[in-house]
Amino acid sequence: MIDKKLKLLTAATFTLLLCACSGSDSQDMDDQLTALNEKVDALSTELDTVKSNQSSNTQMATEAKTAADEAKSAAQKAANDADQANQRADNMVKSYQK
Repeated sequence: MIDKKLKLLTAATFTLLLCACSGSDSQDMDDQLTALNEKVDALSTELDTVKSNQSSNTQMATEAKTAADEAKSAAQKAANDADQANQRADNMVKSYQK
């Protein structure tokens, strides 16, 4: 009888020990899961910031390209105007030389 009670007590102790270990492992896993969720949230926020910066950079690049195209156009027009002015001056010089 005592032997049977000792076996039951040992089994109960072993079961409680396993439950206690299981509980601490579960808590560790919960802590790790919480830490991973926090990291995912931080990375998500960082990704949103990067996307926003990328969008802003793309817009700035587009505006810079438009400004460069306009400057190129203005430079070509100025060069054409200068050529026409030079031609008029050459024509005036030729007309005085005659």
